[in-house]
Amino acid sequence: MQKTIILKNDSFQKLHVIRLEFPYDFELKEIVKGFPECKWYLKERVWAVPYTPTQVSELLQYFKEKNIWLDYSRIQKVDLPENILIYLY
Repeated sequence: MQKTIILKNDSFQKLHVIRLEFPYDFELKEIVKGFPECKWYLKERVWAVPYTPTQVSELLQYFKEKNIWLDYSRIQKVDLPENILIYLY
């Protein structure tokens, strides 16, 4: 059975993020940790990455190479202020 991660929009401390939700799996957790800027949010008990306009594409490419299915049906585009985009790059 192929491993699956569910992506969802969220925000933590005014930072727009994409949550990566999956049942605990040590191997999958180690792969998720390898994605750039992926962070464990202890209070929310979830892995997440900062939201950017290209982040879903980058996640899809990274996990496709690892044969992991991403369900991104719950992701919605977020309009970020212009100064936030400059800060992220």
